[in-house]
Amino acid sequence: MLLGARLAEGRHVGSPTWGDADDRVKTTNLALLATDRDTERAETLINEMIQETRKLVEQHWPEIEALAQRLLVNQRVNFLGTSENPGS
Repeated sequence: MLLGARLAEGRHVGSPTWGDADDRVKTTNLALLATDRDTERAETLINEMIQETRKLVEQHWPEIEALAQRLLVNQRVNFLGTSENPGS
């Protein structure tokens, strides 16, 4: 999710970005945890995950855009399949 948000934001604005600095910190900490604090392996892991995540973002870009539009219009997304606008 952290990488997907970064890559989707970068695609939307047209340039690479980390957006929220906290996302980068969390991504780095998770990679360090997964590699027993080996910084070189952690960096390699992050780069591999970025490549895989980029493929997913590209593959699902239409759905990501639709979801973002729903968030802008409704200020929320209902994943349960019930009415988006209760009471209407």
